[in-house]
Amino acid sequence: QQDCPSLLRLPTTAPAIMGQLASAFDADVCKKRRASMLTALQGERLAQLTIATPDGDREFVYRARSTPAGRRWFDELRLVSQAQLQIKDPWRVYNAPDGLTTAKLAQRFRDCVSTINGHAPGTLPEDVLVDESMPPDQIQERMNYAHTYFETMMHSADNPAQLYVDAPDNVRSAIEQYNLVIHAFEDDARQKERVANGENIDVRTVVTFLGRRRVPLLVAELQDFALPRMFGVAYLNYCMVGKHLLEACDDNDDVTGVLRPQTHMSADTSLWFGHNSTAKELSDIEAKLNEWWDREDIGSQFGRTDPSSAVGYLPVADLCFDRGDVLGKGDADIRELFRGATLKGFACL
Repeated sequence: QQDCPSLLRLPTTAPAIMGQLASAFDADVCKKRRASMLTALQGERLAQLTIATPDGDREFVYRARSTPAGRRWFDELRLVSQAQLQIKDPWRVYNAPDGLTTAKLAQRFRDCVSTINGHAPGTLPEDVLVDESMPPDQIQERMNYAHTYFETMMHSADNPAQLYVDAPDNVRSAIEQYNLVIHAFEDDARQKERVANGENIDVRTVVTFLGRRRVPLLVAELQDFALPRMFGVAYLNYCMVGKHLLEACDDNDDVTGVLRPQTHMSADTSLWFGHNSTAKELSDIEAKLNEWWDREDIGSQFGRTDPSSAVGYLPVADLCFDRGDVLGKGDADIRELFRGATLKGFACL
């Protein structure tokens, strides 16, 4: 009545007319409110991650950051959403309860090697394979070695190797999966060390899209690469072939053939549900970076403090803790939501 005082002047002997006008008024108000809410949501630049679990779908809402990278990442995700591009690897939920085990990763890796060698015999030697009983440091050393063969098989995203170009779809997929499993092995080894130290496991997901485009990063966006990772933050995913500099340092890698700082962005996103980086961890990472930079003479190729070296992670969005299935939950309960999960969707709202 306060919104439409004229309704008070209608004769009480016309209830039918009164009802029709009130209904029309309510419908109009609802329509305007829905439009207003949609405009607000669009202004907030929200995106929703959906995962499939044995207990049903779970939804996580993200708000894009008001930074150069956050705005442009959201634009790329909007293009992907409008084109309804599919998620490329729905299995990429890492370290979640009831998720991939070391044994499962080892079998997946063997399958990749078998498929690739079946197409091009001798491409991969037997000594790239991993025995799941190997200690974490040996697995990391083996994966550094194995990754050099991926760089040979794939070369680069913009200029793929002839082996990849000529291969049938199943072999191309095996080459791509070979790389993903390498990084899953590395992550698995690190999590075993965390468990041994009595620390929580770092759950994370990586969403990539079939057919998405890549665009060059701008100078203003490169400025925001940093070392910390925080629970609930979404980061730009590495959409290159090779290793970015922090990854190579973290792997203590002295054999990889291709060090390639991130120069492009896409809608591909890494979603972190692990621990918050501590001041001590960041200090240790800085020291390790400096030591590795000098030992491997990285400075001859890349500047240690040059933004174009893109050292670290580029945040683009934040989890909304007051929406979706995380409402009212702590970090441990949110990680539990990923039990047995696969990726189902990631799109702009």
